[in-house]
Amino acid sequence: MLSQYGFCGTDAAHCGTGYLSTCDYKLGCDASNPCTDGTCCSKFGFCGLGQDYCSPETCVAGCGAKSDCDPGTYGADYVLYEKCPLNVCCFKWGYCGTTAEFCADQPVKRPACDSSSSNSVSRVVGYYEGWASRRFCQAFIPEDISLGVYTHINFAFASIDPNTFAVVPAEDGDVDLYSRVTALKQQDQAHKVYIAIGGWTFNDPGPTATTFSNLVGSTANQ
Repeated sequence: MLSQYGFCGTDAAHCGTGYLSTCDYKLGCDASNPCTDGTCCSKFGFCGLGQDYCSPETCVAGCGAKSDCDPGTYGADYVLYEKCPLNVCCFKWGYCGTTAEFCADQPVKRPACDSSSSNSVSRVVGYYEGWASRRFCQAFIPEDISLGVYTHINFAFASIDPNTFAVVPAEDGDVDLYSRVTALKQQDQAHKVYIAIGGWTFNDPGPTATTFSNLVGSTANQ
């Protein structure tokens, strides 16, 4: 904004009594309105990562945010990793990736199998999601699983009753899917079918949040 003295700025001296123009200007963030992308908000009203935004002298909101990697100027206190995991590239703003935007003309050296090796693949593991058959779009039923490809199929997921610790279906409709997946063994005897118990939301807040801990903490529960 333009103050009565002809200078531009964003603080009270420029935006308070006597301002002259662009009085509807809003900062990108402030102490009461943190950055929506999870980065640090500087006292100048801009969002970002690294010392310029997250240092105690500068940051006013979201000050614990850290970048994925250090592009060379952030410092250890402001990054999760000095270098990106899996040997991928660190973007100048502290994010990891593999595209030209991240790596410029330095492509990622990807791991590869030794073409001279005589070892052959002896195990191919597939993962079948029980809810895939109930998807509104592109539903995938057990009979869609390719035969002659997989040696092992993991069905996901079964659940655990948090009170009795009995293994139970995650959904009632899964019981039918169990038999349909195992029926594939009649056409492909190499199949071994397993079931995975739990799932990535199993420990989220809710009735099963502590089920695994309660289970392993008691011989009776096991």
